[in-house]
Amino acid sequence: MNEARATINTLANDLQVTLTIKDYNPNATSRLDVDLIITDLEGTNRPPTTEEENNMCIVCFGNYNQHNYLCTLTCGHSFHFACIDQWLRRNISCPICRESNL
Repeated sequence: MNEARATINTLANDLQVTLTIKDYNPNATSRLDVDLIITDLEGTNRPPTTEEENNMCIVCFGNYNQHNYLCTLTCGHSFHFACIDQWLRRNISCPICRESNL
């Protein structure tokens, strides 16, 4: 019974996240889509290039350095991976240009 209740709670939470994403951005189709986008981006993690060092992440306003991992969206804008991960879970578009074709 407790296992069934836990499963229902998990499904209800997933549904709430999906509905929240859809309310915020109707183009987002599901939490699974967001998870797949983030998984794809995770595979592109990289340290900043010399030219990018000391540039600022527009999400957290922190500077890039060799201890951070960045990823670049298809629009060409780069962010700390952790920052864009959290951003995309709430808003499925680039924080700079609002491109949603991720």
